[in-house]
Amino acid sequence: MQIDDGINGEFVEVVGYTKFYTLTSVVVMTNIQSGLSYRLRYRAHNVHGWGPFSPVSQVLAATIPGVTEEPKTII
Repeated sequence: MQIDDGINGEFVEVVGYTKFYTLTSVVVMTNIQSGLSYRLRYRAHNVHGWGPFSPVSQVLAATIPGVTEEPKTII
C-alpha cells in the first residue's frame, strides 16, 4: 500500500507493514495531519507477480468532533 504526503506529493510505501495484507489487515498511521486530503493506492501480488496499482482513493483526515451544546428551548 502506498500513501502520499497529503499535499499531492509522491507516493511512498506505508512504513511498518508486512508485504502482504489480508481482508482483515489493519494499518495504523500516527503521522497524519488533520485537514489534509491523503491519496492512497494498493496492488495485489500472486504467483504471477505484482499487479497494477488500484485507482487512487482520497481520504480527508479529520479531527474528533467536540461535545455538542445542550438543546435550547425556543419560546
